[in-house]
Amino acid sequence: KNKPEVNQRVTKTALIKDLNEEIDKLKSELFATREKNGVYLTVDRYEKEQKDAKAVRERCEELEGLLELKEKELQETKNLFE
Repeated sequence: KNKPEVNQRVTKTALIKDLNEEIDKLKSELFATREKNGVYLTVDRYEKEQKDAKAVRERCEELEGLLELKEKELQETKNLFE
């Protein structure tokens, strides 16, 4: 969300809409926190965090597989020159 864009034009209504959405999100998180003792997230925020974590795990597994493949290729190449 915090992506710098050069010469981006934002209308007042769009800015107000974004700020209202942020305020609503913060209010719901505050309400969830007040209801419990400790740190609590709203259901939407928790689901988003879980989805993001799952995507990161999947990407990590994909990259680990790619790394193993490249290491095997490197070893085979080294063996050719020995």
